[in-house]
Amino acid sequence: MLSEVIDWMKKNSSYNINVINNELTTSVVIDYDNEKVLARFIFWDDNSCMLEVMDINTGKYILNERHKVDGIKDFAVFFEKFKRSLE
Repeated sequence: MLSEVIDWMKKNSSYNINVINNELTTSVVIDYDNEKVLARFIFWDDNSCMLEVMDINTGKYILNERHKVDGIKDFAVFFEKFKRSLE
């Protein structure tokens, strides 16, 4: 499913996508920041994802969730939640 997620992200977002390979896992990472938030979205090859968005001014999490992804439609829901929290 990792390649399907990468293809979906390339077609449906303009974020810079980093693919990280190490001994134990492969992941797709998006790092994002602006004047309000510091954020990271990670999708691992075990079909789980992590959504982290922190308010720069307070240092508190706006979003800090890990989810199991059951398919590309499920992935799209979590990615949209991440994008909405960046506003």
